[in-house]
Amino acid sequence: MYMNLLQDDNEHLCEDSYLGRMVHFGAITNFIFQNCNARLDQYMISVPSPYIDSETKWGLAFGISSRPLMPTAGKVLLSKVRIPKTKEFAKSLILTKEDYRLMKLYNYMVVV
Repeated sequence: MYMNLLQDDNEHLCEDSYLGRMVHFGAITNFIFQNCNARLDQYMISVPSPYIDSETKWGLAFGISSRPLMPTAGKVLLSKVRIPKTKEFAKSLILTKEDYRLMKLYNYMVVV
């Protein structure tokens, strides 16, 4: 996994690169990554396992941020194809009122 790409067409020009593995548990798939340069830095992405093959899948990413050093979590969209960087796409990654309503209702975060 490459984070903070400096050029979209060259993933090797990035701030951080991670090596990891995928673990499948029937209802959920976890991607567990470790920073190649700083072993302390680990990142995890969890997605509901696709029952139907689809081009995209929403998930939850979490780990430790280095700016500042603190736990973080956010929505992610995994895609089989490159998604153009648009305002609409950036807006879709922001947690909505419905996301917050479901968190309160179920006392946990569900990203579908």
